[in-house]
Amino acid sequence: MKDDFIEKAKNKYKYIQSPVRCNCLNRNIIFNSDGFMHLLRNGQGSPRPLKEIQHKTRLIPLIIPVLRNATDASYEKRIVKKNRKKNAPIVVAEYWGISAKVGKSDIAVRVIVRRIGSGEAHFWSVM
Repeated sequence: MKDDFIEKAKNKYKYIQSPVRCNCLNRNIIFNSDGFMHLLRNGQGSPRPLKEIQHKTRLIPLIIPVLRNATDASYEKRIVKKNRKKNAPIVVAEYWGISAKVGKSDIAVRVIVRRIGSGEAHFWSVM
């Protein structure tokens, strides 16, 4: 059951034609495996509860409308390790929270975009 649900969610995520233009950030957003894995696991790499995974993956079809329709974004800069390895280098990570009301029932959806160092901005999460 859980594996079938995750496989269907992965197929929805793969359907997104990367990159997607985000008008409020005036840049392209890449959709890679890091973003999908963050929907399944938390920042420390531990699996998320099934209900949280289901909630986040059900919002996948609304990611593109949020990126295209949002008019402003919140911004945060953090110092993080490049990956979870013990001796990983420390880098600057930039996060943008982009919100918009989308979908048939006009619900507020928030998409998080992340950029590590001078890399490309990529999808990180949805809520």
